[in-house]
Amino acid sequence: EQGYQSVAALAAANDAILAINGDYSLARELGPIVRDGMLFRDNSFGDVLVLYRSGEMKTFSSVEFDMAAEAEKGILDVWSFGPMLLDGEGRSMHEFDTTVAAANPRTAIGYYEPGHYCFVAADGRGCEGSSGCTMEELSKLFEDLGCAAAYNLDGGQSSVMVWNSGSMTVNSPANGGRPV
Repeated sequence: EQGYQSVAALAAANDAILAINGDYSLARELGPIVRDGMLFRDNSFGDVLVLYRSGEMKTFSSVEFDMAAEAEKGILDVWSFGPMLLDGEGRSMHEFDTTVAAANPRTAIGYYEPGHYCFVAADGRGCEGSSGCTMEELSKLFEDLGCAAAYNLDGGQSSVMVWNSGSMTVNSPANGGRPV
């Protein structure tokens, strides 16, 4: 897998305080992708997460999302994996636009207010005895944490969180994690 690296290696190369895996955007050809304000792809896949230059974060269903309209508001990044985990009122949800709602290792991001975010990595698949969490459990966690918005990123063996330029792995990734 050319160009793929461990989350720890990516964190070390970028002197990151904290790093997690993302949306695994190269795994498919669908879903809008923007990185550092640069548009890479604008086609529909499912729920998306938008980070604006203001620091605000917002989730959209695929039918709600309009790249041109949101670009006028100053998009910094758009992630395409999902699903969104909270409704527009910051409440947990019970139905999701996904085929992977069963218990699995998870990585997700929550949003409180501009500049204030929450990162979650949930172990699973036998790591430290965990079976992971369902999408509904993850949704409830972000409601309990008081987030205004939350979004599921790639999970499974990709679910990795590292600290201090990648020198410390925070969670116990399934099968040691995989390059992303």
